[in-house]
Amino acid sequence: MVKYRSNYEHTYKRAKNADLYKLDERKKHPHFLTFVLKYVLPYLIINTLIFLFVIATPKIIMNETETDDYVLSDISFTVESYLPIQNVSVTSNDIPLDYTKNGSKYQVKVENNGSIRIDVTSINNMTSTQFVSINILDDTAPVIDVENALLVADTLTFTVSDTQSGIDYNKIYATDANGEQIQPLFVDQLAGTLQFSMKSGGITVSIADIIGNTTTTSFGNIKN
Repeated sequence: MVKYRSNYEHTYKRAKNADLYKLDERKKHPHFLTFVLKYVLPYLIINTLIFLFVIATPKIIMNETETDDYVLSDISFTVESYLPIQNVSVTSNDIPLDYTKNGSKYQVKVENNGSIRIDVTSINNMTSTQFVSINILDDTAPVIDVENALLVADTLTFTVSDTQSGIDYNKIYATDANGEQIQPLFVDQLAGTLQFSMKSGGITVSIADIIGNTTTTSFGNIKN
């Protein structure tokens, strides 16, 4: 029994000394995980944040362009950005356009067809640019098909068309050689077909669209 106890005590002391040595070694040399948490990880986080700050670019999200009257077009867009926005610029042919702002949403009234440029700059001077093509405004007069016009028994028949706001059939008229205004004999709005009485001297026809674009054409010597 004495010998067994002596061996046990010897083994216990040796294990205890080993544990003390390991503890002492940990005190002398910082643990790898502690080093990572205290130094490496903060370094990576800080530098990542700096990098993201430098390269962060605002995003422009365009909404559908609409018009209610073919005279004005509503352009609306939303700006998404992690950083505050420093400047927003909307131009048409290098001419600044006014806009209204509601939070991150912007709205612009446009009076002419063409290309609209939107520039958004955040506080880190990173800029996003978006181009919008406007072609829904009616700036073109109706078209009269002169080449296919027919004159039969002093009755002139021809067609008209307008691809945007549409023909204003209530404002169609013609003027004869004496300067007197005459109304059409027949109107087919679905086909765009018109008929006028035309005698010698010819007539001048005036066609307007819904927003007032007007085209005027004179008919003279037309073969029967």
